[in-house]
Amino acid sequence: MDTSTPDGNSRGSQRSVAGALRDDFGAAWYRDFENGRAVHSVEWLAMLGHAEHEVGDGIDEWRSRIHPDERARALALVRAALVPGAPAYADEYRMGHRDGTWRRVQSRGQVVERDALGNGLRMVGVDREIGAEGRLEESLRQPDAIIALAERVVGLAWWTWNMQTDATSWSPGMFKSFGLDPSLPEPTFADQRSLFSPESYQRLVKASRNAVATGGSYLMEAEIVQPGGARRSVIGSGEVVRDVEGRPIGMRGVMSDITELLLLKRGVREQAQLLSQVSRIGRIGGWSLDLVGNVLSWTDETYRIHELEPGEPIDVQRATAFYHPDFRPLFVAELRRFGVFGPAAPDAAPRPAGESDEGFDLEARLVTARGRTIWVRSCGQAERAGDRIVRLSGTFQDITAAKEAQARLAQAMEDLRVRNRELQDFAVAASHDLQEPLRKIQTLGSLLAERFAGGLDAQGIDLLERMRAAAGRMGDLVGDLLAYSRVGRHEPLAEIDLGEVAAGVVADLEVEILTCGGVVSVGRLPRLRADATQLRQVLQNLIGNALKYQPPGRPPRVQVEAAVLDLPAVVTGEVRAHCRLQVSDNGIGFEPRYAEQIFAPFQRLHDRSRYSGTGMGLAIVRRIAERHGGRVYAGSTPGQGSLFTLELPLDGPPPAPDEAPAA
Repeated sequence: MDTSTPDGNSRGSQRSVAGALRDDFGAAWYRDFENGRAVHSVEWLAMLGHAEHEVGDGIDEWRSRIHPDERARALALVRAALVPGAPAYADEYRMGHRDGTWRRVQSRGQVVERDALGNGLRMVGVDREIGAEGRLEESLRQPDAIIALAERVVGLAWWTWNMQTDATSWSPGMFKSFGLDPSLPEPTFADQRSLFSPESYQRLVKASRNAVATGGSYLMEAEIVQPGGARRSVIGSGEVVRDVEGRPIGMRGVMSDITELLLLKRGVREQAQLLSQVSRIGRIGGWSLDLVGNVLSWTDETYRIHELEPGEPIDVQRATAFYHPDFRPLFVAELRRFGVFGPAAPDAAPRPAGESDEGFDLEARLVTARGRTIWVRSCGQAERAGDRIVRLSGTFQDITAAKEAQARLAQAMEDLRVRNRELQDFAVAASHDLQEPLRKIQTLGSLLAERFAGGLDAQGIDLLERMRAAAGRMGDLVGDLLAYSRVGRHEPLAEIDLGEVAAGVVADLEVEILTCGGVVSVGRLPRLRADATQLRQVLQNLIGNALKYQPPGRPPRVQVEAAVLDLPAVVTGEVRAHCRLQVSDNGIGFEPRYAEQIFAPFQRLHDRSRYSGTGMGLAIVRRIAERHGGRVYAGSTPGQGSLFTLELPLDGPPPAPDEAPAA
């Protein structure tokens, strides 16, 4: 990165600057300490007698070649160079040659990327073999090697600046970052102001002057401005170059475009914030247990669920102690399967390659650090290294609210079942109690008509007939109420032939069909698990209505057909095979707005004087459909007939909570 000329600098020759920079290059390397990767130039490999294909890209390719007596010290110096504010890296040590000998190497490097705390993540540098006489081998001085390696691997560009002439030297990567034509001359310092945003340029001037004054270096982020106005973010580092007498003669440094990296980091940060927010809202935490080191780690939300401060010391024993005594043995048993409290259980032994690892999913009660008892769900998955389980990791969720809601729902369902049972018992009792007086009214009315009809005038006879008709309607209504109440009783289901049921209904309605001149056509109907008596009642109501609700002079035409389809179950939503039974007619129809209303009890759309009935038939049909885990719906156009559709699962409804599945 280019820098400004501080006032009062000593002047050296341009040749001195070039020589100082060129002498710093040798066999180049790049080391990624965050990911354990390394890239070595051909010259570096040749220095140790290796061809390019003989050395991998792991960082151990370098570590393992350091002499055992010097390895600990050498690695300690590297770690020291990675801490914030550390000077540039420099060291000497012996490295193993392919021929079995040891070669003394001088190593120098510079951190090129740091994390948010300033810790070094990646470093680029050069190594030189030091001969027996202590001079550097000229054959290994390769300035182009480190330049090409740095620009290829990390997009790192270099620059130099001669403080005497104000001339600069750029690598091709510098031109690329600034969006300039590399065939043009490097811009002088006077031309550089327009390449940076004003704020970045001022900080760069200050950092450069401070480096010259103190003899140190700088590392900073800056915003550059490309031709056309596009702005990019870069990170750069620079240091002072001195002549043999120690006078500053120039600066050298590196620069890397980090625009995409910053965008990526911002995206990662936003994703992390979103994940943290979701975790807090959903009360979902995470955990990880290193079985090799017996180290347990929790996310912040897991700490909060336990009502602990994030970061408090935690281990397996303490975590286990939070479980309620009734559930603690279950949790311990799950962990014991993976060798947490001793040797792994047999079912957690090494398994063939490609076979999935074990996991667990446990719901349990937990007592928090503040003494509250809550419900939690802990899920875990084993991770293997070869044939050995080395880690357990998973999620940890507070499900107290869901458990309490389930308990309330279960209690409400139980209360509802009790009330329904009481209502059914009441309806049955009331129906039986009402039927006896009604039978007496009808019997006495008939006797009165037979014995005393001659003594009654026309008005008296009319009143008597009205009384008998009302009693008859009341009897029908009580009978329908009794039938409606009985639908809720869970009688055992069996596999039935719906075609046989339909044939029986048509036979029962033979007189009505002949009287009205109608035709009832029945297609092929499937077998299904159902209550034959109740489905007979459904077809009797639907076909009977189709024959009854007809305009004068039009012979009824009724079609009964069915198909087997995969449909979502009404109760569970699971896709299952269903029978779709449809009954269509050419009758009077009804307005579409009444398509739902007609299934309510006692609902009639027509005058009783024209069409008889109690208004309970379709209500019974719907209740039978629901009892079988299905549904019924209707469509119609006035004057063009109606279509009633019944959808029932072929294998019957799911068992009620208080009943066992039928054998």
